[in-house]
Amino acid sequence: MRREMADESAAFLDLGDLMPALPPRVEDELSDVIEGIPCEVTDPLELAAIIRNLGEVPSNLVRVAAMYTTRQNEVEPAVLVLYPLRDCMNDYKKNQRAAAEPFPTMYWLASQELHERVSLLEGAGRVAAFTDRLVASSDYLHAMTNMHAEYAADRWALLTPADRSLVEKKRWVRALRDVGIAGIRNPASVKCLHTHYAHYLATHNNLIGQWVHEELEAAAIGMSRPTGEPRANASDGHTGDV
Repeated sequence: MRREMADESAAFLDLGDLMPALPPRVEDELSDVIEGIPCEVTDPLELAAIIRNLGEVPSNLVRVAAMYTTRQNEVEPAVLVLYPLRDCMNDYKKNQRAAAEPFPTMYWLASQELHERVSLLEGAGRVAAFTDRLVASSDYLHAMTNMHAEYAADRWALLTPADRSLVEKKRWVRALRDVGIAGIRNPASVKCLHTHYAHYLATHNNLIGQWVHEELEAAAIGMSRPTGEPRANASDGHTGDV
């Protein structure tokens, strides 16, 4: 998980403004403190499930967005909301990474079981198939364009004012405010089914994620039908699980 999250941050570092920032001094990097927001996950069972599936609790964890019942009939987090900035101080000390880095994927698929099942779809060529299906319909393409915009707006809104200022200073605005799901800039691109599916489970508002869910059900590979709305949180009052 640590390696995946580091790769996720690094993949978007080229999405800054066109004018490059001045080379940072070490003291500048160390002063880039992320304000963040408090983590809402306090249930020991949920935290244990996150560690069991991901190997750690992400340092930028905000809350659980959706739950999932496994084949063993255990209820565990399916999707996590992650803060769009990641504290990389440990990586900075060890690997000369930046002390803080952007993290554009705010909905993270946390269930290893679900991750493996979605990977089966990707291995079966569904990324290309869904791309063809998407671009063949102007209605589908218009809907996904709006969904990308909503994802970007939600991600930007999650940042505190102080952290937005940090993002502007570091020239990461494009990576966190302007790109869509999975960092996609072209709404006709599908790219990563895991990210679309996480967004769907958290919000029920992702067309590609809905197609993923339908494929999982049709293939009878263990995906339970969502009941109600995504997981309740302090900001939206929704209830339900997967």
